[in-house]
Amino acid sequence: MDKDNNQHSLKEVLKEMINQYKLHEGLQQVRIKEYWTREMGTAINKYTNRVELRKRTIYISIDSAALKQELNMGKEKIKQLLNQHLGEDYIETVVIL
Repeated sequence: MDKDNNQHSLKEVLKEMINQYKLHEGLQQVRIKEYWTREMGTAINKYTNRVELRKRTIYISIDSAALKQELNMGKEKIKQLLNQHLGEDYIETVVIL
């Protein structure tokens, strides 16, 4: 940022707007849903009812008891994959419902 003539990069302006209007969690929510749908494959998506982000916790609603149990065992890996996709350690907890 050049303070002498008040020029800002587009990235800086967008970051400022996102912070000012408290849009960060909403943007992360969209990115997570898109990633889940694209990367988890047809079999998992078939049984996924909902993927929701609230206060740095991701809630994943699954219809299949067997898949739910398997995903529960891999919650830490899911958290790591999603945080890697987001480019920051944003998600603190994964809850499989």
